[in-house]
Amino acid sequence: MATDNRRETQDNAPMQQPPSPSRFRPLTLADVRGAVLASKRVSNQRAQDCCRAVDQLASMLGQPAETIAADPLALRNRMASIDHRHVALTAREWRHLCKLLDSALQLAGLQARPRKRSKAPLSDTWEDLLANVRNRYDRCFLRQFAAFCDRQNRDPESVDPELFHSFGSHLIASKVDRPKQAHREVAKAWNKSRGAIAGWPEAELPVPKTLRYRALTLDEMPASFRQELEGLLDTLAEPDLLDESDTEEMSRFSVRNRRAQLLQAATALVEAGTPVHSIRGLEDLAQPTAARAILRRLRERHGVKKSGQMANIAAALRLVARRRNRPEAELEQLRRMAGKVRPRGSGMTETNKRRLRQFKDTANMARLVAVPRDLMAEARLRPPNAVDATRMERALAIGILLVAPMREKNLASLRLDRHLSWSRSGRQGAVHIVLPAHEVKNDKDLEFPLPGWLIELLDLYMARYRPLLTEVETPCLFPGAGRDGLGQNRRPILDWQSKLPWQKRSGLR
Repeated sequence: MATDNRRETQDNAPMQQPPSPSRFRPLTLADVRGAVLASKRVSNQRAQDCCRAVDQLASMLGQPAETIAADPLALRNRMASIDHRHVALTAREWRHLCKLLDSALQLAGLQARPRKRSKAPLSDTWEDLLANVRNRYDRCFLRQFAAFCDRQNRDPESVDPELFHSFGSHLIASKVDRPKQAHREVAKAWNKSRGAIAGWPEAELPVPKTLRYRALTLDEMPASFRQELEGLLDTLAEPDLLDESDTEEMSRFSVRNRRAQLLQAATALVEAGTPVHSIRGLEDLAQPTAARAILRRLRERHGVKKSGQMANIAAALRLVARRRNRPEAELEQLRRMAGKVRPRGSGMTETNKRRLRQFKDTANMARLVAVPRDLMAEARLRPPNAVDATRMERALAIGILLVAPMREKNLASLRLDRHLSWSRSGRQGAVHIVLPAHEVKNDKDLEFPLPGWLIELLDLYMARYRPLLTEVETPCLFPGAGRDGLGQNRRPILDWQSKLPWQKRSGLR
């Protein structure tokens, strides 16, 4: 509580300078903690997280924080000797801890750990090859691979799948952010350049699959199973309103989920030892013995006893049993099985509750609302360039979400010719974002008028910055810097763009 109320305590206390160590004594982690608590540059929540990270590092090193010198280089070397698995942290949690420690050192006026970005020049052969890559995102990923190949004394013509696999192992060992995603992006960028750039090496790199398992496709199932499943899905999508046995109409998203759940159930049954050719119909999945084998296999695969996925698959099996008029005793067995795999908790998770709790603070809300306009003001100070164009794209995405709440997929797929409507010709006047019902999950038309400040941001983005993000003509509002040609942005905007400025500038998590 003392940390939570540090701002209120400071407001009521006389003005004092934060305690500073003697100039003859080196700074320690305890001094860093004190500097974080005295800083007004971050929110209370961020300060608490930084302090916890400092205490956690001291515990890992087995020393009191007062005895550990706050030397960024020395700390980096000591942290490099720590295996995150030996301190009960996942790779993601370890990276988050390192970022919090960087922030704490910066708040204390110390230089944080230098980023592990190679500045060494590439060999002439690699430089000449990458000079032909116009997409700067592809060039960034390929440059990482080129630097690795140079260290292995491999030129572009000697690239092969074995070398690429070694590069993936190197990414994981170097503890970069999202190593598996970086590995995939390099393969996709290489293969795309191979087909688009004359003189590119002929070797094709395999795109790594990060999925832990693969569900069977409908084409891999027997014809009778496919026919029965399609018939059930058609009935769910368009039930007979005069038939009392039919349930109410399901949305296309719910029908799609039922298809996926039943195919996941069939996959689990095959993994449990049932030959795929013996699953001739849906009833083969909904029998109690088969359902029990499916749920047991899902437990083994995921290492958990209860989950929402297993509960949904059990509900899909019960639906099939009811539709096939199975005996009441079997329905009761399926109901009990579903109850055993259903998580006890209901509603939002604790993580989501904690995130939403931050918005009860009006100061946090004010900082969040100011993010788009702050980014726009900063970009206007300089001539347009690719970096500022990305920032303006972030600012516009955040601004749209503030006034027009929508799903991430809808945001990323906004098109100028279909979703944005101007009241006057030539893209003048009032602007509305219009989403037709068939593109929205709840099948309801959505329409949002944009305020004046957001229209100003949109006009500035369209005139000066959006042309820098794409090399081809596209109607997409967020073209994704040409990552997908004429199509929409392949990457979720919130994941790789908007989240970073949102957190840094508002102090929210």
